[in-house]
Amino acid sequence: YYSIEEEAPCTFTPDADFPLINIEKGRLARSFSAKVAAAPAGSPDIVCLQAGDKVNVVPGRAEALIRGIAASDIKEDIKRVAEKTGAAITAQEEKDGVHIFVKGTAAHASTPELGVNAGTVLLSLLTGLELKDSAAQKMCTALLALFPHGDTCGKALGVAMEDKETGALTSNLGIITLENGTLCGSFDMRAPMCATDENLTAVVRKQFEAAGFELEEGKMTPAHYVPEDSEFVQTLLGSYERYFGKKGKALSTGGGTYVHDLKRGVAFGCMTEDTDNHMHGDDEFMVVERLLTSAKIFADVIVKVCG
Repeated sequence: YYSIEEEAPCTFTPDADFPLINIEKGRLARSFSAKVAAAPAGSPDIVCLQAGDKVNVVPGRAEALIRGIAASDIKEDIKRVAEKTGAAITAQEEKDGVHIFVKGTAAHASTPELGVNAGTVLLSLLTGLELKDSAAQKMCTALLALFPHGDTCGKALGVAMEDKETGALTSNLGIITLENGTLCGSFDMRAPMCATDENLTAVVRKQFEAAGFELEEGKMTPAHYVPEDSEFVQTLLGSYERYFGKKGKALSTGGGTYVHDLKRGVAFGCMTEDTDNHMHGDDEFMVVERLLTSAKIFADVIVKVCG
């Protein structure tokens, strides 16, 4: 659309929170892959695994199939990892091997600390098993070293950073797949305004390549910023204050909204801090009363801005 039309003088999208979002973190989301050879016939090995299906969501579920071992052999390993991570882990015998299931807690990639990543839980379990001839396990170990369970700020990758305006970098290993001799996946990082391709993208690439992975090419998406003292932002905050009856202020977010690439665009509603909407998680919902109030606020803004 904007390759043909000029950007509007001002734009808002109800794609985040009230009072208003005027700063959005930058983003580095990339896919990676590595070839893995099957273990010798008769040797224990990881046949396949799957965690997550959307890069911008902390995986709430993961599973893997392991051949050459019995469920009883890994009972203590499962107990240890489950107690350490807080995830629910089960294993069942099948004709092709042991099928492992992990139930974590889904969350938005911009707030990975609120979830329990079932993918990194699964990696934590698999890398501790006795699979000495498994190339798949070795690459899982390499991947876990880059994304240790609980590391949601990129510390292991050497990219932990933060600034006053946007806070700390967040990191989410959103998808992991092992199938047909390839271990691949995708990660999603939300980066503060101080992040650049030099101190983030290049560092991540170096770490992945050193670990034996190929990383998708491309630059990071820089942060988005609209001044809080602009007339448009102050108009929006005024309408918010009229209907909520309290002072509004501009906020920053790790999420990316529909206005991220618009120079004069901000996110405005509809969530509020007093309600956990389970965004991108199980049983996501919206309060009808909040939607009706939002509609009144949006109408008020449109009348003020458009005359």
